[in-house]
Amino acid sequence: SECESALALFMQREGDVRAASRYAQDVLANPAATLESRYRAFLALGSLHQDAYDYEEASRLYREAEAVVHQLGDDIAMASWLQRAALTQAAHVRQAAALGELDARSLAGAIAALKKSIEFARSLADGPDITLDQLLLAEMKVLQGRPAEALALYDAYLPSAEGEGFLHEVTAAMSDRGHCCIALGRVDEGVVQLEAALQR
Repeated sequence: SECESALALFMQREGDVRAASRYAQDVLANPAATLESRYRAFLALGSLHQDAYDYEEASRLYREAEAVVHQLGDDIAMASWLQRAALTQAAHVRQAAALGELDARSLAGAIAALKKSIEFARSLADGPDITLDQLLLAEMKVLQGRPAEALALYDAYLPSAEGEGFLHEVTAAMSDRGHCCIALGRVDEGVVQLEAALQR
């Protein structure tokens, strides 16, 4: 179960959906699987559903992972869980906004989850990287109509994100940063940023 759960995460990151799903489901079907392996299997399956824009199932799986991580009592595992759950909420809000179905409660919930994830990660010596959390928090600020707060976050975290490999997220952040600049009267800077996002 330890090996299968590690393979589930590796295969999920490699984009091999069938293999990742098979390994994770084998772990969860194994009554002798360790807590650590069950936790990794839930994360792998949750990530697969998140990648498929099935946020309700991803959230359910992350809730299952939460019960396991509390039993583990591992701060790094807790930080990883908090981050994935927060990113799922933010992605769900993004999708709702794109469909014209955004509601203030979901937006506030995503912001609270992202802040909790960031604060917990910062409290750990070896906590996970929070760049993506910060970019999504900035996007949530855009959706709230707070371009100045969003711009401050983009200015702080976009430069380091360029080297992190988050192609889609960085491109979206560049576009949003351009719109923030325009909203704040920095039109020329905003147009340059939007052109750069289009080229990317």
